[in-house]
Amino acid sequence: MKDSNIFRSEAALSRRGFIGFTATAGTLLALTGCGPSGGASTAGNSNALKKIVIATSADPQPQLVMQANQTNCPWQRLVFNHLTDLDTSGKPQPVLAQSWETSADGLTTTLKIRQGVKFHDGREMTGEDVVFSLNRAKEEAAGCQLRSVANLIQEGSASGNTVTLKLSKPTSQLFDLFQLVPVVDQKTLDGLQGGKQVIGTGPYKWKSFSPGATVQLEKNPDYWVSGAPHFEAVEIAIITQSQALIAAARSNRSQITQGLSPLDLSTISGGDVQTPNSGGIEAFVVGLDASTAPFNNLKVRKAIAKAIDRNRINDQVFKGSAEVSNLWWGKGTPGWDEKTANTYTYKPDEAKKELEALGLAGTEVPFTVNSGDLVARAILDIVRNNFEAAGLKATPNVIETTDFVARNSKGALGPMFLHRTGFGSLSPATTATATAHLRPNGGTHFTSPEYERLISAAQSANQDNVAAANAALGAYMVDQAFNLALVQRAPALAVNKSIKDFKTTNAFQYIILDQTTAG
Repeated sequence: MKDSNIFRSEAALSRRGFIGFTATAGTLLALTGCGPSGGASTAGNSNALKKIVIATSADPQPQLVMQANQTNCPWQRLVFNHLTDLDTSGKPQPVLAQSWETSADGLTTTLKIRQGVKFHDGREMTGEDVVFSLNRAKEEAAGCQLRSVANLIQEGSASGNTVTLKLSKPTSQLFDLFQLVPVVDQKTLDGLQGGKQVIGTGPYKWKSFSPGATVQLEKNPDYWVSGAPHFEAVEIAIITQSQALIAAARSNRSQITQGLSPLDLSTISGGDVQTPNSGGIEAFVVGLDASTAPFNNLKVRKAIAKAIDRNRINDQVFKGSAEVSNLWWGKGTPGWDEKTANTYTYKPDEAKKELEALGLAGTEVPFTVNSGDLVARAILDIVRNNFEAAGLKATPNVIETTDFVARNSKGALGPMFLHRTGFGSLSPATTATATAHLRPNGGTHFTSPEYERLISAAQSANQDNVAAANAALGAYMVDQAFNLALVQRAPALAVNKSIKDFKTTNAFQYIILDQTTAG
């Protein structure tokens, strides 16, 4: 039976803006051309779009479909479904799981799985597919940032439409895991590599993929949500150049555009283009490898933290729309502390003096950034100048998106890098364990018994002590200065005003088009 009420609880225009890169002249010509072949096509009445175009700046990575990264946000929720989605208050809402119960000891969760849902090849989805997907999240190759939570599932079993999960210990992060892990088709899992065969249960079928150019999706006529979707097709256009992205959004050759910097968005906001902030909290950070010189010295890391002009970043890159903060999560988080959020302020003379005393004047350090992250690259220019003013020579190391994502997962971004995280939209415990460059022995190679103890305390905290646990965790992370939060904001994207009932998830800016129309 088709369901007409699903996704009603999703907040319009919520979660995170991500980016990527890679375009061909063919894609650019198609988007800026005239007539039916360029951009979205129409049928009958000129207000009814048959195809919606989403422009972004990076190739998708379907082999990492269980990883929350900037390349998957435009398409993942169009092709796949999840067990639940989190609403604006962080409460899970039903998707493929219609209901659930958790035992009093927190060790068993029982899910009732929606019946009548079919994969795109016509096979009916079962509880066994849910168990397979959660087990897949345990595998390193899946790239799931909440692999540690998946590993708490000691036993998963399916009987009819009932799935039972038995955990090794209680966790507050189980529904965060459900937010990341789509239900995949176990029979065609290998086809995800390179986008050869991408089969889910979502509103659109994966039709074709031309790397560096486009992804073509077509309507799933057997979608389980009644009356959805409304478009016959979706095109994901990959465009590397910011000016071409701007042109696509301004001309309505792309109806939804991700990947533009706030400065670029400000040039097209108004008129036919809306630029809503959505997707919870996204924090931009400088990561420091705490395992090797010079950043294995806490004094060096703290000096670096004081060398950064966060207010300038906010003013120049975000047009004042971001929040300067040393924390990775927002003010609404239980235990958020203003003093901790403002621990490091811009003190260039003090930073320079301390670095000179430590013998680091003139030291050259590679500074890695994702070529496809236009916002991070804009921030890098400011931070690099800040570091040079303090006596540290930061040499830009700009690497291609796919390589950056792979290195990030392996903790191989080098001694210093600029990145972002959106896990602050979930919880401090999830932020500290799911973010590759924040988790113990992750991208910054920082760990300590105290860090692991504080994470564990936040993971197991109840309503009475979660604020104190979060505050203690945040204060320790900021004090250790291995990952320097700069600014945070709800990401923005460009949406043509003709697009109605457009939504994104409330945990990451995954696009949802179930009820979206144009007119």
